[in-house]
Amino acid sequence: MSPLTPSVAASDSTSSPCTRPLVVGLVGGVGSGKSTVARLLESRGACILDADALARQCFDEPGVVEAVKTRFGIQVIDEDGALDRAAIGREVFGPDGDAARAWLEQLIHPQVRLRLRERLDAVAQEPALAQPRCVVMDVPLLLEGPTGEWCDRVVFIETLPETRRRRTVSDRGWEPGEVARREGAQMDLDRKRARADHVLSNDGTLADLEITVDRLWTELLDLAQ
Repeated sequence: MSPLTPSVAASDSTSSPCTRPLVVGLVGGVGSGKSTVARLLESRGACILDADALARQCFDEPGVVEAVKTRFGIQVIDEDGALDRAAIGREVFGPDGDAARAWLEQLIHPQVRLRLRERLDAVAQEPALAQPRCVVMDVPLLLEGPTGEWCDRVVFIETLPETRRRRTVSDRGWEPGEVARREGAQMDLDRKRARADHVLSNDGTLADLEITVDRLWTELLDLAQ
């Protein structure tokens, strides 16, 4: 398979001219490089909607801080009185974290989806000449919730498991088994790949990825005509 190939879903679909920006969702395993791909697309002119950034805003809300503190205790509060996301991660992705994770998702995800929808609608309402031609949604659980239905195209970023483990250990300071624990709470990668319109390989260098993203960007612009 080439670094960027249409999936069966793409080959069976038909395209019609867009009167709004093309909405593209990024999916892939933990550590696959979704945020890097988003940044590269942004540098080429895409508008990026970053769910993690919006979630951080939600975690700063006083009501959320108090609710999380009440649920998990003082150990999830840092020395500045803010929520410690690493400590929260240990609670919700630990051996007995299913109930805690479900509670946190019920608290945070509706707020993040609301903010994503507001930003997406705001972009769509801009004058045509001011609109970006492509909006990229970097949303960790894109296909697990309704946000996947907002996308015109889905791009799966394919990266070897060992590469992803190595990146998360070196870049995020995670323990080697953390990727598997977190992915155990998400949709299976094969199912995500099957639902994608494009598959983008990210096992090489940044220069390799730049070339692949250039090809993807050209395809997306053609679809956004």
